[in-house]
Amino acid sequence: GAFSGSAGFTYQFTPGWNFKANIGRGFRSPNISELSANGIHEGTFRYEIGNPALKPETSVQGDLGLAYNAAIISTELSVFYNLIDNFIYYRNLNDEKIYKGTTDEIPVYRYVQGQSLLKGFEFAFDLHPFEFLHVENSVSVVEGTNLILNKPLPFIPALHFRNECKWNISVAKR
Repeated sequence: GAFSGSAGFTYQFTPGWNFKANIGRGFRSPNISELSANGIHEGTFRYEIGNPALKPETSVQGDLGLAYNAAIISTELSVFYNLIDNFIYYRNLNDEKIYKGTTDEIPVYRYVQGQSLLKGFEFAFDLHPFEFLHVENSVSVVEGTNLILNKPLPFIPALHFRNECKWNISVAKR
């Protein structure tokens, strides 16, 4: 048994500026694939082996945000720090392979756990010079580290940019 929950607050400095802070605790049980996989995952061309000894993940995360909103501009910077005990992930150990047929080598990935850290930020900027036009841009970065091995976690999303231009059309009702 475990629990998940969060608490936070927002403080408005001025009508345009506000500060947000949150702290939370999370819990996730291993899923059936992580516990019992034993075969080729055709979509990813790897052989996955589950681990029935996996323990539930628990995490503590803190995040902070600073936002500004005005008539034609909105912007926000958010940062987070997430410490995860028993983080579940799969990895290829010692370049292990299995052979399908006589020549096809397939890498073997085993589900393992470790203490990990995820940290990052997001910056968003929305310019809306007219009610019907929004130019939205954001950038986000996530860094994952296995604290036991002092190595990057596999399969963490890369630097991500999002740019969007919206033109809202109003249609008069008759």
